[in-house]
Amino acid sequence: PDNNVLCATSLSGGVCLWDWRNGRLIGAPLDNGVPQPTGNPNSVTDAALTTDGKYLIVTGGTGGVSGYARAFEVSTGEKVKELQIPHERAVRLAIIPDASGVLLGGD
Repeated sequence: PDNNVLCATSLSGGVCLWDWRNGRLIGAPLDNGVPQPTGNPNSVTDAALTTDGKYLIVTGGTGGVSGYARAFEVSTGEKVKELQIPHERAVRLAIIPDASGVLLGGD
C-alpha cells in the first residue's frame, strides 16, 4: 500500500517480504508449507499483496498434479486461508481491488 514492501519467492517454495527502503527482511520467511529440497518442482508461481497491505496471496504447485493458493496475514506471517487445487497448478493470480476475491489461472 505504501509501495515499500517487496515480495520475493523462490523455485523451492520460499516466500519472504522485504522493506524496499532499507533492504531488510520483514519478519521471518513465511511458512509456505512446501518442503524445500534442491530442484523441488512444487514452486511458487505468483504472489500479490492486497491493496490494503494486510494479506499476501501466494500460488504454486506441481504441474499436472496439484496446486494451491494461500493467504498470509502480513503483520503476523500466519497462514489464514488455503485452497488446494487438484490436478492443476495455479500459475497466475489477480486480487479483486476491494479484496473480496481472487482470480486464479492454471496450467
